[in-house]
Amino acid sequence: MDEIIPGFWSNFWAGLVSGVAILLFGQLLLPLQRWAAERLRRTKPFSIGGIWVGLCALPSYGGEPAIEIYRISVRGENVKLMFFNYRRKGPAEKHYGAGVYRGKRLAAYYYTAEVVTYEVGVLLLTLEENMLAGAYMQHDERAAEILVVSKDPSSEGERFSLARARLDLAAQLRLLLGWPPYRSYGGAEALHQSLHNKDEIDPR
Repeated sequence: MDEIIPGFWSNFWAGLVSGVAILLFGQLLLPLQRWAAERLRRTKPFSIGGIWVGLCALPSYGGEPAIEIYRISVRGENVKLMFFNYRRKGPAEKHYGAGVYRGKRLAAYYYTAEVVTYEVGVLLLTLEENMLAGAYMQHDERAAEILVVSKDPSSEGERFSLARARLDLAAQLRLLLGWPPYRSYGGAEALHQSLHNKDEIDPR
């Protein structure tokens, strides 16, 4: 017993000193971590990578535009994109695409993920402040295969535009898994309206 008690206290004080030392070391590291994070944030180059939202109006939509949510990934000049087209009726339609981003211009093609359709299209967009604006063209297979240029009714002239957006955590996880970020048109509509109200625009 006499041997156990000194050993206990010896281990106790050693553990206490070690814990205090680790705590102090952690406190000293916090300013360094904050400084490193701030430097990284300041030196991170601008990228169009992220989430973008816009409206798409095609003849087969019957006058009511669809809401599209894009996820754009950039590596060097190479761009990959995935987006979901939401219409008031029916499930969201998934599309894939790729292209090149040079200067302030994005040139890309896209195609539907459904194998039962051959819907394809192209887009040419220019970065204007915090928007990507330009033309979005495709053959509308639901409207006699005519070649149409989609336009955003909320913008001036016949042009298509995208605004950078921020998704909530649940929507981000769904999109990361390749699922529609929102289960219904209502969720996409709410996001688009919040962008219009300037509440959810990503400041990057």
